[in-house]
Order: sequence, then C-alpha cells, then structure tokens
Amino acid sequence: MSVIVVESKKHFDELIKTKPKVAVDFKATWCGPCKVIGPKFAGLAKTHTDVTFLQVDVDDVSEVAQIQRITAMPTFKFFVSGKPFEKQPELVGANLPVLTKVLASLSAEKIAKEGESDTTPKPAAKDAAAPVEAPKKDAAVPVPAAAKQTEDVAALDADKAPVVTDKAPSAAPAA
Repeated sequence: MSVIVVESKKHFDELIKTKPKVAVDFKATWCGPCKVIGPKFAGLAKTHTDVTFLQVDVDDVSEVAQIQRITAMPTFKFFVSGKPFEKQPELVGANLPVLTKVLASLSAEKIAKEGESDTTPKPAAKDAAAPVEAPKKDAAVPVPAAAKQTEDVAALDADKAPVVTDKAPSAAPAA
C-alpha cells in the first residue's frame, strides 16, 4: 500500500474516521530528519498492508497540524477506529526502531467489528472458583482471633478515654 498525501482537514477527518488503523507522518519539506525517515515510512506501508499510511505536510495543511498539536517534525500519530492508539498515540522524532515496533503493535491490534464489544472478559480470581459453604442455621459463626483481639482492644481503649466536658474540674485529681 502506498502513502496517502492529505490535502485538507476534511480529507484527513474522513480517512481517520473510515479507516480502521491509521499511521500519520506529520512532516515539513524543509525538515532534514523528515527527508531521512519519509522513504522508510513509505517502505513500512508496503509491509503493514492492514494499516493506512498518511502524510501531512504541516505547512500545506496547517489546520490539521494545529488541531493535532504538532510542535516538532517529524511527528507520527496512530489511530484505531478513529481514536488515538492507546498503546502509543504519538511518536516524536525520526526513530526508526521505535516506529517499526509501534507499527507492528498497531498491525497486531484487534478491531472490534460492528455490534461486537471491544472489551475482553476478565479472568475470574483463583479463589472465586472454590465453592463456599453457607453456615448451618443453628451453628455459631466463628470470629477470627485477630478480629476478636481488635474488638477487645477497642473496648479497653474506650474505657480509658478521658471524658471531655465544658466545665473545669472542681478539684485536682488525687495522685
């Protein structure tokens, strides 16, 4: 697949909205690192055919660059189903090894089909599988020793707590 050159904000919005996986190269013609990484980005487009590759010249389509808050070139942004890619929404700089890893991760990303939930069920806790017996009707419910100690200490501390009143004591306490 080849790299699509974005012509306008409308064009950008349409591609982000309609393509399931998108990688965007925000570049400038005067940017040296952009000139180096650009052909490599195009080469990666041939490898990752399930990803739509876009190129936005920040001078030609400045409205998109402003909306996307591009402050350095090159900046790569990644989208899944119209939303920023959670694992790596942005990459600033011409870092080919990181770009390659992010694109591999983006390619591997599963896209929920319409009507499917995009949430995966969470595994149950190990202890949740063990059956729990209900206490018998007339049986006493045992209290763990640690809980009983805590209750006993709290009761003792309550007996030692000073009583606070608004009045001054009438006599000094005996020693």
